[in-house]
Amino acid sequence: MKKLLSVLSAFVMCVAMSFAFVGCGAKQANQTVELSMNPEIVFALDSNGNVTSVSYKTEQTNQIFVNVNFVGQSLEQAMENFVNYSLISGHVNLAGETVEVIANAGTDQKIADLKTKTQTAIETAFDKLAIEVAFTGEALDAEAVKEAIYNQVRALAPEKSIAELDKMTTEQLVQILDQKQKEVASLTYSQLQTISESFMDGANTAIKTALDQANQALAVAQENLDAAKEALGTNLQTLQTLLDNAKQAFNQAVVAFQNKYNDLVSSAKAQFATLKQNLKSAFDTEVQNAKTTVENYLDSALDAENITAEQAQKIKDLIAQYTPAE
Repeated sequence: MKKLLSVLSAFVMCVAMSFAFVGCGAKQANQTVELSMNPEIVFALDSNGNVTSVSYKTEQTNQIFVNVNFVGQSLEQAMENFVNYSLISGHVNLAGETVEVIANAGTDQKIADLKTKTQTAIETAFDKLAIEVAFTGEALDAEAVKEAIYNQVRALAPEKSIAELDKMTTEQLVQILDQKQKEVASLTYSQLQTISESFMDGANTAIKTALDQANQALAVAQENLDAAKEALGTNLQTLQTLLDNAKQAFNQAVVAFQNKYNDLVSSAKAQFATLKQNLKSAFDTEVQNAKTTVENYLDSALDAENITAEQAQKIKDLIAQYTPAE
């Protein structure tokens, strides 16, 4: 069975004006890497290539990496953990993997550099396991990368209106993505899905609609005021009042929406310990089910001198952490 590992790497420049609440620094995310090889995961990386935040695109991915803290790891460390934990839980094709690498960055050279670095890290991780890996894939254009990041932000930030997100640059979207991934780091994939889906019911849809309407009214009021100023101040006071009222309504809508969102997140966090334990138990079962197959493969690779004794023992020790003593 052939699986694909898709890597979406979007390098964006650190722009001082992008957000007032973030500054340029080593820990600020300015690139993303999305991996898909049955498990699907999204990393945000800083300018040094270290992981600043992570989110999972499926419940199974959340389960596979529930025991891993990727934050602070280098790209190389993160890729090795990605491969190793996928292996011990039975999600790596031992006969060989086909890896699709899709990279994008600010310039062609940065695209090439990031793609090479990502491929090298993945290849090194598979080489240590004596598993062959081939790479395919072309670079996405800037608009395709922005769309992918945009969709991820929409999923993690339901409080953001479409109109607001449509005006954002790729740099701003990456900053929001990193911020939201950090905010929900203690929630499972299923909890995030529940929160997102909750805004589709009647009550919360009304909150969302009120927020969008207030945002639109604010934009119209601002446009009218700007037009009036161009017309030598005609009816400025009336328009200023309308603008002030629109701002007040908008702020009230924002507060109502954010309060609802915060309540849902707080409730989810209160349930996190139990859900995380369920994920850990499910992962332990997967490792136990895959144990014989993986260990037999390691022994064969060791006999054929395709893998070092140290590396084989490292994987066996990793397996032992998640399987009961016999």
